Amino acid sequence: MKLDSYHITKLLGYIAQGLSKESTCFLAGISKSTFYKWYNEGKEHERQGDESLQRQLYDGVALAEAQCEQMRLRTFTNDTKGDWRASARYLEHTRPDLYANRKTHPEKGEKAEIRVIG
Repeated sequence: MKLDSYHITKLLGYIAQGLSKESTCFLAGISKSTFYKWYNEGKEHERQGDESLQRQLYDGVALAEAQCEQMRLRTFTNDTKGDWRASARYLEHTRPDLYANRKTHPEKGEKAEIRVIG
């Protein structure tokens, strides 16, 4: 299968909706290996400064993921249009480095030290 504008639009649309890459590929009718082949070719074309359909896909994935994140964040400010908890959970699981609750616990075998002052 050759990459074309139609498939780029479909793939990026699904990613912007928040679908996993696996589900995106399934719905677009391509294999994951084909998607990642195109994606990695686009990454290489970007590094070389070349324009191509693969580069459009590569550049578009980051934009589509940002659009999905933006859509989820909007839910927090529009309380009448959706359940903010669902968006919070989605963001915590898909972008844990930015949105997950960080709990610090002592390492296994270590004991937390509590000091009482006063």
